[in-house]
Amino acid sequence: MKQKLGNISNSNVSGVNINGNENSISNTINTRHSKWPTLLSILSFVSSVGVWVSLYFTIQHGTAITNDSFIGAIGGLMGICATIIVGFQIYNFIDISKKIQDSNNQYNNHIIQISSKQQELEALISQTKDELKKSRSDNNLQFNFLQSYINIVQAMVISEKQPFSAFLSWYCAMKYAAIANDHKLITLIMYNLEKLYRDIKSFDDNKISEYIKNDDNENIRKAQSVRTKNIKITNAYQEAQDRFEEIASEIKEIIYKNQTK
Repeated sequence: MKQKLGNISNSNVSGVNINGNENSISNTINTRHSKWPTLLSILSFVSSVGVWVSLYFTIQHGTAITNDSFIGAIGGLMGICATIIVGFQIYNFIDISKKIQDSNNQYNNHIIQISSKQQELEALISQTKDELKKSRSDNNLQFNFLQSYINIVQAMVISEKQPFSAFLSWYCAMKYAAIANDHKLITLIMYNLEKLYRDIKSFDDNKISEYIKNDDNENIRKAQSVRTKNIKITNAYQEAQDRFEEIASEIKEIIYKNQTK
């Protein structure tokens, strides 16, 4: 019944989605990357405009622009851009490292949640198996109780006219009652079996032969061949076992003696 969970990376357990974790990391990094080129472009544009505005006002005030000053301005602009780029790379590295660490922590939390859910599932499976086992056991006890009771009723109905068939029914009733381990049923069976045994013992040989002759041949054969050793030894049956075996042996002997006459 128990089945191992499949590939965890492809599983969803109570809303915990592992596949979405990698997409989340990628989307986070891509979103962060998509913003920075725009910012760099804006900064570069602003810096360039600033340089050209400075040059414009310099020219307007009559200040001569030499090659050295122009190269210095361009170099300054490149230095600004380089500083921005290097700063961005450092920040981007730190930011991505933090995002990866956060995503790894989130992933590990998902794994822990899945492991917890798996343990809960295994506990539920185990509990369900125990309940099914108990249910089968209860059903088995009920079945044996019912079968014993059916044989008790049958024995009571036929005991006056077919005492040896009734003995067979009492034997079957005892066999089922022993499996059910039912003290009350076994007490009831022994009480009525003792009464039947006293009645049979009070019959003379002619009466016994007449009962055997008028009884069902198959039931007589089964009654003569019953084996008390086939009855399951349970706590309830142990209390009556010796007396039951004694009565069964006596009745079997009576059947045998009167059949051979």
